[in-house]
Amino acid sequence: MSRTFAYARVSTIDQETRNQIAEIGAAGFKVEAHRIIAETISGSVAIAQRPEFARLLDKMEQGDVLIVTKFDRLGQLFLGKLFHCASSFHFYAREIAIRF
Repeated sequence: MSRTFAYARVSTIDQETRNQIAEIGAAGFKVEAHRIIAETISGSVAIAQRPEFARLLDKMEQGDVLIVTKFDRLGQLFLGKLFHCASSFHFYAREIAIRF
């Protein structure tokens, strides 16, 4: 059975991920608290260099679903390199769905 994870990211310590997490719940997604990963890190930092995102990937298995409020939460460079970055390969190799 697939599990659902959520990733919330903000760029500065003055921001909070609370709104993103609430938005995910309001959209009808049920994500257990221990499967919500929040991170404060600039969107310009490569996704492969984000410690909490790496922890998230370590938890995910084939068939799992990752929820993000907006694709840009994965980072500024992720969209442009979706088919070339190591992390996107990680998603395809494990058949992990990304929903936003």
